[in-house]
Amino acid sequence: ADTLDVLSAITTNTQMDAPWRPIPFIRDFSIKPFTEIVREASSARQRLEKLKGEGWVGSAFKEALEGSQRLAEMCVYEWKRLDISLPKMADDETATLVENVKRGWRERLLKPVLGYQPPKELLPVYKERLNYELSVLKKMGFERYFLLVQDLVGWSRRNGIMTGPGRGSVGGSLVAFLLGITDVDPIRFKLFFERFINPDRIDLPDADLDFMSSRRQEVIDYLSATYGKDRVAGISNYTTFASASALRDTGRVHGLDDRSLSCTKYIPKERGQSLPLNEAAEQVPELAAFKEAHPDLWAHATRLEGSMRSLGQHAAGMVIAGEPLVNRAVVQTRGAPVVNWDKRAVEDWGLVKMD
Repeated sequence: ADTLDVLSAITTNTQMDAPWRPIPFIRDFSIKPFTEIVREASSARQRLEKLKGEGWVGSAFKEALEGSQRLAEMCVYEWKRLDISLPKMADDETATLVENVKRGWRERLLKPVLGYQPPKELLPVYKERLNYELSVLKKMGFERYFLLVQDLVGWSRRNGIMTGPGRGSVGGSLVAFLLGITDVDPIRFKLFFERFINPDRIDLPDADLDFMSSRRQEVIDYLSATYGKDRVAGISNYTTFASASALRDTGRVHGLDDRSLSCTKYIPKERGQSLPLNEAAEQVPELAAFKEAHPDLWAHATRLEGSMRSLGQHAAGMVIAGEPLVNRAVVQTRGAPVVNWDKRAVEDWGLVKMD
């Protein structure tokens, strides 16, 4: 609870000794066993009876406790990943995808594209790869995703919005190439489909799409107009406390000056990541001296390491759902809508992140 006060002071830019700093009266929000709740309720009842007199107080507490227990027994919640939610793209999405792929086969393999046409003797290799990819997409239920991305990229190109040729693992998909999502022939360049979608792993596809930045908002507006404003939103991005910022911010709200906090500059890094404070203190004498001189501040800082510090928005991430997003996420509606799940959590709720 005391460390939560420090976090509140940091995020509101308030000093810990400020006379106007709000301090919550309740200090314990842990989940208590039922026996402890009964004991606390009994104590509260006795205090109220001294003020109000006996009678209604005791029966009210008894009913409340019994009702709480009944309510808890009625509630069932299973922690599991939700099924994917994407807009319906056709009455028969598998048939539509196959038809679009056939059209792409004629346009991209039977005549030159960017000066290259695969030789006829290689077409059986393309056919085998295509049948494999389509079987994986059907098995995993990803036809809808490919149709959505094709619609998005196709609309952008038809309206003169420059798009990238295909970046990252999506370049390994022959289906994506035939749909016009990418301009990379994975057979020609010996790229693996499994880097994009692995049938042995239940991972959602994530095609990295590049649009010219000056017209990016037009793409977002198209998505909102086509699939519904309540179904399209950005994705939140949370910054967290690294070891140096946790110690520096904790010291700042306790009134320490920059000179006293200069030891944070010496925190070592491994693979680009700062060491945890306690490990760093074993290697850096200046940190060890600070830990000994300010044990309470040090304890707060070590508890804050890794905690969320501030909220922003993912620079390019969007989600498009097949139902109102409020059914699956907390949605911030001030300005452009943003779901308050980050890019990792959205997938647990069946929302597909599109970059």
